[in-house]
Amino acid sequence: MVKKILLIRFSSIGDIIITTPVVKSLRQRFPQARIDYLTKQEFVPLLENCPDIDQTLGYDKSKTTLRTLKRRLKAEKYDLLIDLHNSLRSRYLRCGVASQKRVYAKPYFRRWLLTKFGLNFLRKAKPIYQRYYDACAGLDLLEHPAYFISFSPSDALSVQEYSRGVKPVLVSLSAAHFTKKWSLGKFAQLISKLPSKNIILLGGAKEVEDAGKLKELCSNSADIKDLSGKLDLLQTAALMKKSALLLCHDSGLLHLAQSQNLACVAIFGCTTQELGFFPIKENCRVVQVDLSCRPCTAKGLSACPRGHFRCMQSITAEMVMTKIEEVL
Repeated sequence: MVKKILLIRFSSIGDIIITTPVVKSLRQRFPQARIDYLTKQEFVPLLENCPDIDQTLGYDKSKTTLRTLKRRLKAEKYDLLIDLHNSLRSRYLRCGVASQKRVYAKPYFRRWLLTKFGLNFLRKAKPIYQRYYDACAGLDLLEHPAYFISFSPSDALSVQEYSRGVKPVLVSLSAAHFTKKWSLGKFAQLISKLPSKNIILLGGAKEVEDAGKLKELCSNSADIKDLSGKLDLLQTAALMKKSALLLCHDSGLLHLAQSQNLACVAIFGCTTQELGFFPIKENCRVVQVDLSCRPCTAKGLSACPRGHFRCMQSITAEMVMTKIEEVL
């Protein structure tokens, strides 16, 4: 009998959000079980309002050693451990912690063949959330093709002033790496074409400088509010719930928007559908160009390895606008 369950996924924002269908399914399958979720301390707030998780455990390597954490996990005597990260760290922690284990199998070799040599053995690969279900084979879980992130009433209250009247169009400049980023000049061209008069820029502290530059480029064409670096993830989710559209890169905010059923248009450069992170909702679209050198990486790079960066430079404001018109 399964009474205590531990899930492990340390990072990052998008990957954690993509695990939430499995969390929902586990709660339905084991309604009386205690479900704990282990992640990095910085991502604990993302899950703190999840009704299907009893306790979110945060790991901070600056304060706790892996050995101490493992001792703590062993003391809990979990019946089932589900490792959805499958890293060196999670492999160490899962040994001897639970009587049953399920592990997400990453397609390391096939992904390497695709990004290094263009040999595509991932054409029929499932989205990542379905691969997480494969890791839970034998548990008889009912699949949920949706992501679930909950925010509090105070989160909603903190952003309500931005969603009064016309629903805003959100523009996210966030991306972990350069090869996932569209140029600010093209963002400005696109914003000048948008019919909305309520445009909000999103991003973390790293995007504050770029957001300021984009506002300057758009000074004569739109009324833009810059909230980059000002909202946490749950406040951002609350704002998404009351918005009309998110324009973004291949980033965590794409998956956060899907958790709020917000229409999205995502610009993909160096990454492709086979890697598993394309949007899964019908009200989302991807803008991309077909190039033999894509994908050149699974996560992003600091520079185009070919030197031309055509995967992003070939995408025009008109191409993106066409996708926006499909979902608005």
